[in-house]
Amino acid sequence: MIKNPITGMFDLVFAPVLGLPPFLSLTLLSIFLTCLVLFLNRLFLRKKVFEELKEKIFQLKEEALRLQKEGKMVEMEKCLQKMTKLNMYFMKQTFKTLLISILVFALFFPWIKYRFSGYEAIARLPFKLPFIGENLNWLQWYIFISLVVGYVLKKILG
Repeated sequence: MIKNPITGMFDLVFAPVLGLPPFLSLTLLSIFLTCLVLFLNRLFLRKKVFEELKEKIFQLKEEALRLQKEGKMVEMEKCLQKMTKLNMYFMKQTFKTLLISILVFALFFPWIKYRFSGYEAIARLPFKLPFIGENLNWLQWYIFISLVVGYVLKKILG
């Protein structure tokens, strides 16, 4: 792979981490990227707004069911239209988190692949996983660490 300015910049910024064994440096980079994505999502998205939207959608769903049972189809249609609009807004907001994640990974993944794809196995598990075995490559290890760290941070931060 030909070095480009981004690769050189990441090499310079993360030089202290890259000096560590590959297992540890990839672990630290995975933790950093997971924290970065979670931070950016919290920065750009308001959790309270999401919770309010979910509650409004739930209330509208309950109201639509009640109106349907009462046979008030015109009011039910209006309720469903409101619910559809709120769902579309909710999906647009959710799409922002996906976009943020894609942008971060589009920047970092080529560099991480460049740095760690030369290693046959980054981590060795004390047991064998079906279809994977006991040796994890850079991508499998990254996914494992990011899932664990993301889960723990979401539980801690709420």
